[in-house]
Amino acid sequence: MRQLIIRMAVSGAASAFTTLCAWVFAAGLPVGITAGITAGLTASLASSNAFAQQRLVPINPKAKRADITFDTSTIVLVNGKRAQLAPGVRILDRNNMLALYGSLQGSAKTKYLIEETTGNVIAIWILTDAEIATPDPASPK
Repeated sequence: MRQLIIRMAVSGAASAFTTLCAWVFAAGLPVGITAGITAGLTASLASSNAFAQQRLVPINPKAKRADITFDTSTIVLVNGKRAQLAPGVRILDRNNMLALYGSLQGSAKTKYLIEETTGNVIAIWILTDAEIATPDPASPK
């Protein structure tokens, strides 16, 4: 069981679901019990997927929308203008996972924050299709 829990943490929810189902069927339980456990696991996985669609690190309301072009260096193009990434820049991809600027290439719809004193980009959120379709809230006047 300990190995199963470690495998779940390492390999992700869908893979863990497959592993758990295989373990339940291999245990030789009666069909009714096996079906109940499998249904429970399916419901659990569905609820975890719904939760995964929300960002754990929310997008800062002060963030601005832009098309950012990455080229694996600390220089990016924000709406066609050169910008420097700050040391320690935080880039979160569509899956809300930390992305390293060296692994990113091409253009993406994003929201970003600029550090006021240096003018460097300090945070970037790469938007999902749903976030791109959602208009920004009206700024208070």
